[in-house]
Amino acid sequence: MNLKKQTLVAALVGIGATFGANAAPVLLGSVEHLYGTNPGRQAETIMSVYHPGGNCDTLNATSVTVRATSASSCNRFGDIFNFSSLDWASIDHFDVTLSFSGAQDGFFERWNTRGAPNYVVSATTFGDFLNASGTQTFTFASSAAQFNSIVAAEQFVLSFAQNGLGGSGSSFTLNSARLDVFGSAAAAVPEPSSLALVGLLLAGGTLVGRSRKGGAA
Repeated sequence: MNLKKQTLVAALVGIGATFGANAAPVLLGSVEHLYGTNPGRQAETIMSVYHPGGNCDTLNATSVTVRATSASSCNRFGDIFNFSSLDWASIDHFDVTLSFSGAQDGFFERWNTRGAPNYVVSATTFGDFLNASGTQTFTFASSAAQFNSIVAAEQFVLSFAQNGLGGSGSSFTLNSARLDVFGSAAAAVPEPSSLALVGLLLAGGTLVGRSRKGGAA
């Protein structure tokens, strides 16, 4: 293979690698909710389908105090993260990042995060709180039970459950929650400059082939 042809092949391989890299999961967008009564913040969405009682969470200036529930008391915390505005072809996974404090992980109090496409009791557990406070990220993978339903609904309903022995007296403070959506973007039309470059390289390959044939005659 002569030098011109080697250069042509290398260039085409490089372009293919550039386009192929788009197949790896990328951040398609984020939806962040800041909780509290201060301007720019919001209360959680009340999941009243769980319990007939009222909301026992406490809305603070820059946070919400999430309280455990029992079968006949408070509504469970729940909030909708709608990602229908994102331009996506497929979704690979979700990352949920929480900023919180006062969540004691152990025998008497053990909080976990749950995800679902809507207000359903059978939400999928996907991560336990490992620290008492700070910022923690949990991944809701494509292998999760309700992943496809969440993608189809284009909304992620976040909720929490307390599975320790502390009962309904347990609580923690939630400052914010962010949903990061990873996957592949909707198919994009290649830029004219890229198409022109490919055309020139292919044309150059044709000329190289004709030159070789002409020299052999």
